[in-house]
Amino acid sequence: MFDYRVALLFGIETYENYGQLRCVRGDIEGHGSQVGLKAVLEQGLGKHSFRPVHSVCGRCDAKQLGQSLKQELDGLKASDKNNERTLLFLYFSAHGVTNELQQPEDQFFIAASDTESDHPTRGLQFSWLLKQLQDLRTAVVCCIDCCYGGTAIVGAEHYVQG
Repeated sequence: MFDYRVALLFGIETYENYGQLRCVRGDIEGHGSQVGLKAVLEQGLGKHSFRPVHSVCGRCDAKQLGQSLKQELDGLKASDKNNERTLLFLYFSAHGVTNELQQPEDQFFIAASDTESDHPTRGLQFSWLLKQLQDLRTAVVCCIDCCYGGTAIVGAEHYVQG
């Protein structure tokens, strides 16, 4: 059982080099009568609800994405919540891309608004995120709603111990 549950939700809608993803805002915030993931996590799980739930939707360049994640993760690491009784839920709804010039465990990127179309180097390199998570004592669940999201397992097998 977890005493503390925190969720970080990222929905990247607009891109300079890829098609727009208008559905991601609805996935997170809901649309019309459709309840979004944020409301489900905050209110729809009863005693298992998440508080806080932080969400970013819309345009998010690589620098903003990395800084947002690092700030939230560093805050959690420095808090008294960095323990086995905490659950961190990460959700990414965006384009997923790979850079075949990288090592297999480093190829997957969650595309940011400014990610390049050929051999991307900007975006959220999933292996970077895995390295950031290594210092956490919390349980982590990561949901990747992106093309190529399944390739994240290669990085996880390489960087995650135990």
